[in-house]
This record gives sequence, C-alpha cells and structure tokens, in this order.
Amino acid sequence: MSDFMSALTHLRRDLDAAGVPNSSAAATIYTYMSALHEQSPAAWQAFYHSVHDRLRELAERDYPYVGRAAEPLLQLLEDDLSVTLISASERERIRARLVEYHGSEASLPS
Repeated sequence: MSDFMSALTHLRRDLDAAGVPNSSAAATIYTYMSALHEQSPAAWQAFYHSVHDRLRELAERDYPYVGRAAEPLLQLLEDDLSVTLISASERERIRARLVEYHGSEASLPS
C-alpha cells in the first residue's frame, strides 16, 4: 500500500474509532487528501480546521465522552500549524469533554 493510501486509511480508522459519522468523516478525509497532494499551507489549514470541526461536533453531543479513541485526532490539534489556528483553551475544552469528561449518568424514570 502506498504511503498516501496508508495515511488516508489511518485517518479513516481514527475518525471511525472516535465515532465521527461517515458523512462528516468523508469531508475531513477529502481535506486530508488535498493537503497531502497540494502540500500548501492553505490546504493544511483546511485539514486542521476540518479535524477541529469533527472534534467540536463530538464534544457538543449530549454524551460526548469518547475516551482514548479520540487521542489520535486530538494529537493532530497539537501539530505546529494547528496550534496557531485553534486556541489552547479550545483544544483543552474539547479534550476535557471527549477524554476527561465523566458526567453523572442520567437516572432512568421508575
């Protein structure tokens, strides 16, 4: 398998493991393909923004906890370029919701 295809496959697995819906994952994979092909700052920015969007969507769910499955995507937000695009407080907020969030379980009606 080529490095290009391997990179896309790994990203797809990471998105799936974190619970990103297929329709949203496809958009992020497309931006990653563009970034790998174009190698331009604008293409990489679009990719990091897309990863951020997917993580933000997960963090905004009623039950956002994903656990360790979110780590590979969260690590992308720690990349040199990504940290200039997404604030530290936003990255921390998303991490807390997805990895460290341990809200109380909803009680079931009797």
